[in-house]
Amino acid sequence: MKNPFAFFASRAGDVFISVLACVLLYASFAAEPAEAYLFPRLASVLLAIFCAMNLAIRCREKTSLPPISGRLLAKLAPGFAAMLLYIATAEAAGFYPASAAILLFLSWFYADGRKLPIALAATAAAMALIYLLFAAILQAQTPPPFWAQ
Repeated sequence: MKNPFAFFASRAGDVFISVLACVLLYASFAAEPAEAYLFPRLASVLLAIFCAMNLAIRCREKTSLPPISGRLLAKLAPGFAAMLLYIATAEAAGFYPASAAILLFLSWFYADGRKLPIALAATAAAMALIYLLFAAILQAQTPPPFWAQ
């Protein structure tokens, strides 16, 4: 380990995500009634396990990651902005319309704006799977669309 700062700095994101996973784990188990939070509890447990495994693997590595380039940040920024917009509008717009919109945007944008029919098909398939999982299997309560409120 030639540069300890670079070693620890390259793992800061892993530590941050692991701490966030622990906060979400606590929040999911602190919420009541318990039966209404079965899916968030399951998801937070799996997230915490995977984050702990990732952190353990990354800390065993002897090399650090290269620094993040401005070009990479510029490519990721629209996706990050779209996720923030999704978080801000999902409850008002409804879970399924907001999810379909962000999936379509992300699948189209990160294909460099090409092949819109493929992005539409992928969004439709993903939304069908999400609906099947949330509504039919888990019977999770999702925010209704704005026209049904």
